[in-house]
Amino acid sequence: MNIHTFDTDIGRYYQVGDNAYPSVSTIIANTKSPKEKAILSNWRKKVGYKQANIITQSACSRGSLLHKCVEHLINGDLSNFNNLGSNEAIVDFIKPSLKVFAHISKCQSLGTEEVVYNTDLGYAGRFDYYAHSPSGKKVLIDWKTSSQKKPLEYCNNYFLQLTAYSLALKKMQGNSPDELAVIVFYENTPADVYRVSVQDNQYVTYQEEFIDRLAKFNQLTMSAKLETKIP
Repeated sequence: MNIHTFDTDIGRYYQVGDNAYPSVSTIIANTKSPKEKAILSNWRKKVGYKQANIITQSACSRGSLLHKCVEHLINGDLSNFNNLGSNEAIVDFIKPSLKVFAHISKCQSLGTEEVVYNTDLGYAGRFDYYAHSPSGKKVLIDWKTSSQKKPLEYCNNYFLQLTAYSLALKKMQGNSPDELAVIVFYENTPADVYRVSVQDNQYVTYQEEFIDRLAKFNQLTMSAKLETKIP
């Protein structure tokens, strides 16, 4: 099926056949809690809007480099992995976490940077990595970079994303991952790896929260009478 993306005033959409679906990240970004919005607003005021934009752009660039590094590793392209690994913008995020990269290299890929969509619920998105781990579990993985430690409770939105992707995979393939994993890479500090089994009650909680936020997003777009123009 032909799939392409386009941007609107409130975020990215995926055109899947005749249907336009909001991206998972767009849904989550537009349904942040007042507390989340206040934290972000206060941070921007504290560091200054110009500096906040510089920090955000730097983080995006760093994240893109990390994704390329992992993609080269998954594909067995150690030459390009090592070349990117010498880049000053990412090297300090790679060196402390070589064990994590070594583990990733032992996984059997089930998909990398693939678009998934849920026709029942009406959304789409692109996951980072889906793989069989050495233990035999199917694991859906999202990797992030952060300038400071992120405890599990700060990774809620990351797991909401993964949960949405897992529901889309179940709709498309008839089965879901066994586990969701968020890997957060830090500068000069070993990465944190957070896991949630789809058998855990926490996974059910993530499902309920994402579906609730999707409903809020749909209400928001309906009340605003958003008209998405497809190129």
